[in-house]
Amino acid sequence: MAVKKTLEDGLAEQRFAYTLALIEDSQEQLGELGDIGSLKALSASFDEIYAKASQMIDSALGEVCKNFKEEKYFDLLEAYLLIGAGDGTELADRVQTCFAQNVLDSSYAILNSYVMQEVCPSNTMSPKGKDWMKLEL
Repeated sequence: MAVKKTLEDGLAEQRFAYTLALIEDSQEQLGELGDIGSLKALSASFDEIYAKASQMIDSALGEVCKNFKEEKYFDLLEAYLLIGAGDGTELADRVQTCFAQNVLDSSYAILNSYVMQEVCPSNTMSPKGKDWMKLEL
């Protein structure tokens, strides 16, 4: 089962496009061999790895949005196209939403840090002697 090991290694290394393309090629070759029982089990394991890769791609996109690496980004785009994640517009919307969420998360973290340091320096919920409900921004 060298192919299965190669596929699992590809997933572990987050080489999604490579892994998905290899699954697609392997499935085509299995289809040409016919309907042998042991090939059905191998095909099922390919389907399982494919499903796992599809799930991992979304979380990997979130990581790329937090820490952008061009090669990783292009690999994910290719992987999305291989799994048929909709047309280009749908894929662009997914990527844009991910980056926008990361900007929102970062903004929240910065504002939260500011409030905790400047408004509530002693880490109490009483901001610098002012009534918390009357705090003006």
